[in-house]
Amino acid sequence: MQITLFSISSRLEQYDTELLVSRQDCTVIYGVELDTERLTLLDPGVLYIASSEERLGLLLDSDCINILYAAPCAAAANDALNRCSDLPVAKNLILLRNAACGAAVYHELRDLLYAWRRFNTNCEKLHNTLLQGYALQKLLDEAYTMLENPFALCDMSFTLMATPRQLKQDAPVAEFLATYDGKSGFSSCYDVYRNKRRFEMVNQNDYPQLIIEHEIDEYAYMISNIRINGQLAAFISVFEYERPFHEFDYELVAVLCKMVSLEMQKDSFLSNASGKYDEYLLYHLLEKDSLPEPIPDLNRLSLATSKASSFYMLVISIQDYERENTMLQFLSKKLEEILSGAITIIYNGCIVVTATRRNTKQLLPEDLQNLQTLLLGHSLHCGISRRFHCLSEVRPHYQQAQKALKLGSTLHIGEALYFYEKYVLYDLLEISTTSEKLRTHCHPALAVLLEYDGQYNTCFTSTLYCYLQNVCNQSKTAQDLHIQRSTLLYRIKKIQEIADIQLGDAELGLHLGMSFKMLELAGEWKNGDRYAKKPGQGTSRF
Repeated sequence: MQITLFSISSRLEQYDTELLVSRQDCTVIYGVELDTERLTLLDPGVLYIASSEERLGLLLDSDCINILYAAPCAAAANDALNRCSDLPVAKNLILLRNAACGAAVYHELRDLLYAWRRFNTNCEKLHNTLLQGYALQKLLDEAYTMLENPFALCDMSFTLMATPRQLKQDAPVAEFLATYDGKSGFSSCYDVYRNKRRFEMVNQNDYPQLIIEHEIDEYAYMISNIRINGQLAAFISVFEYERPFHEFDYELVAVLCKMVSLEMQKDSFLSNASGKYDEYLLYHLLEKDSLPEPIPDLNRLSLATSKASSFYMLVISIQDYERENTMLQFLSKKLEEILSGAITIIYNGCIVVTATRRNTKQLLPEDLQNLQTLLLGHSLHCGISRRFHCLSEVRPHYQQAQKALKLGSTLHIGEALYFYEKYVLYDLLEISTTSEKLRTHCHPALAVLLEYDGQYNTCFTSTLYCYLQNVCNQSKTAQDLHIQRSTLLYRIKKIQEIADIQLGDAELGLHLGMSFKMLELAGEWKNGDRYAKKPGQGTSRF
C-alpha cells in the first residue's frame, strides 16, 4: 500500500479541500512538513503545508512540487488557484478552505504517514521471518507483536490450527479460542453467519472483512481467508480486544495471510489438520479405483473403519446460489457427529462420506432423520449408494451415490435423501437408451389411458400406478387413494376395458411398471399427476 496525493486528498474531504493536479495525482507521499523554513532542495515526496499567503508564495517560487495551502479566506483561495495555474513549473496543490484546520490536518497526515512507515517495517520483518526459514509458529508470534490483538489460524471446518504463543489467556480470549475448539464451539455462530451471508462475504474477498454480530457478542472481528493454489484452505480471525483496529491492520493481515499460505504449503500444519489415514485412503480410492500399494496397514485406520462389516457411500451437494455461503468442511464435522465412524472429505466440490457399519448393517432411522434435518437446514441434497463390504468397492458405489443424487434431484425435487436402490431402474434406462427410444418401448396401454384421462378428466393412469406400486394389493391401494374398495374395483374394470388389458398377468405388470419409469425419466409423466399433458400439448402420444 502507498500513500498518494490522491488518497490524501480523498481523506481530507471532510475539511473542504480541493485538489489541483498539474503533474499527477498518483505521486507517492512519504513525508509532511508544516511551514518549512527550507526553500531549496525540497523533497518531491514530501507534502509541504503553508498556513499563510507569504509562506505559500515562497513555496510556489521554490522547487517544491506538492503543496497544501490552508487558505484564510475565499479570496486567498482563489488567488492561490490563479497563481498556481500561471506558474512556469507545474505544481500539485491541495487547497484547504478552512485555515483553522491546518494544524489538525498536519497532525492527521503525520500520524497516517507514521503508521504507514510502521506498516512497511512490519511487512519487512514478516518477510525476513519467512525467508530465514522459521516455522509457521514464529511467523504468527511476530504478527501478534504488530497487531496487538488476539488472533487464531483455523482450518475450513473452524478447528483451531495455531495461535500466537504470547496470548493472554483471560476469560474473553479463552472464550474466543473456544469458538474454534473443533467440537461444537462454532455451532452457535454458524447459523447467524450463514443467514447474514457472512461466509460469502469473506470467501469472495481476498481482503480482510470486518464482522460485528451483536446476536453473538459485542466484539468486532477481522476475518480473512487463506488460499493455496487458488483453493480456500484456512482463515485468520482477529479479535478486537486489546486495542481498536487501525486501517493498516487490514493491510497487515492481508500480507500475513499470503505468507501463511506460502508457509502452509511446506509446513506440517495443513497435513496435521486433515491428514487422517482414513481420509487419505478414501481420496486414493476415489481417484485410483484400487487400493494403494502396498496394501494399507489396518492398524493405521480408525477403529470404526477397520472393524466395519459394511459401508455406504454418500455424496452431498449444495445448490449453486448457496455454495459461497456454506462452509462444507464445517458441515463435514457435523456429519461425522451424526454418522458415528464416518469418513468425510471434500471431493469435486461435494462432501463425500463413507458411512461405516459394524453391528448394524443398515443405516439407522435416527441417523437418517438427523441427516435429513441437517440437509434441509442447509440447502443440501444427498445421494446414498447401496451397501457394500469391501473398501476396494468405494469408487463404483461413489458413482451410485452420484447417480442417485443426479436422478433424485431431477425427478423428485424438494426431497433431501435419494437412495440409489430407488433409482437403479432409472439408471439402467438412462444408460440404455435415449428419451425418444424410452417412449417407443413403453406399453401402448399407458398411451390409451393418458389420452382418456386427458379427454374425460379421469384418474385411471394414477390409479393404475398406485395399484402396481402396491403389488396389486387392492386393500392397500384403496387405502392409499382414500377410496372405497368397491370404487377401486370399478376403476380396475374400467382400466382393463379402456386399455384392453388383463392386469393379472405378471409379465404385463412388469412392462407397465417399467413403462411408468420410462415416462417419468423422459419427463412425460410424474407420480401424482392426473395426466402429464393435455390433448394437443406438445408431441403426440407414444
